[in-house]
Amino acid sequence: MTTPNQHLTINAIAGFVKGRFPALHGEDHDAPLIGSGAVDSLGVVELMAFLEERFAINLSDVELDESHFESIRSLATFVEAQQPAP
Repeated sequence: MTTPNQHLTINAIAGFVKGRFPALHGEDHDAPLIGSGAVDSLGVVELMAFLEERFAINLSDVELDESHFESIRSLATFVEAQQPAP
């Protein structure tokens, strides 16, 4: 079940991804980003910059894995894990 905070995170990431990568359309937050070919290595860098700015996280200190960029939902889960506990 998605919490209200997770829902906001997913929507923010989905808005960026769909605006920047038009090949990704629809509401499937589990659709592959990299595997679909819609997001390439430069796109991953753009996604990282967006996540750092929007969610005030520092990804240079985090061990990144391709699985974090698998889908919008996996990105949201990753972002949530990087944010400090309330």
